[in-house]
Amino acid sequence: MGLTRAHVAQNSTRRLSVLMAWISAIVLSLVGAALLAESVLWVPMAVFGAVSGLLLKAIFFNTRLSVGVLIDVGILWAVAAGWPPSLL
Repeated sequence: MGLTRAHVAQNSTRRLSVLMAWISAIVLSLVGAALLAESVLWVPMAVFGAVSGLLLKAIFFNTRLSVGVLIDVGILWAVAAGWPPSLL
């Protein structure tokens, strides 16, 4: 992990990565619920969830996370493109 090279304890690094993953997962799950409820609150939550996911993947990069990067970028693209228009 990248932070262990910066002399951060491995246990602390692991806790941080798990916490960031849970935050991203919970927020993106709430985005799905907001979309189903046709709430405009999905927009700021989606941006926060995608950015937190990208931050997680940037700090703890692994090639296995590449698909996750594409998903987070796709979420940000959807927000920027105004998708779906009926919810904006």
